[in-house]
Amino acid sequence: MKWQQISQAKVIIEVGEKDLPIDPSFGSHFFQNITSLHVAYFTIDPKQKNDFLKLDWIEKDSLIKKGKYVDWYSFDNPIITVLEGVSGIGMIKKPDPIEPEGMNEEESTGI
Repeated sequence: MKWQQISQAKVIIEVGEKDLPIDPSFGSHFFQNITSLHVAYFTIDPKQKNDFLKLDWIEKDSLIKKGKYVDWYSFDNPIITVLEGVSGIGMIKKPDPIEPEGMNEEESTGI
């Protein structure tokens, strides 16, 4: 993977597989870049019972590009990402549904 492919990312999640364990990307230039750009970085290890990633909520049209090992997603509404840097505990909240635009009759002044 090249830096140009991930330079606009806001969240990067590395997910291990039972038959393909991962080592977190600890390259010094990589971490300098994501730290200075405030990119949230998660490593999900399926061997750890507290590490999990539930993807059943992701719509098919959110997928920008699917690769053998890397998938790119983009969402119309923002996701909420919380990452505590000292403990390494983090959470990603799925985007809220898009509300249809239009006039709300209850908010109208009636004029």
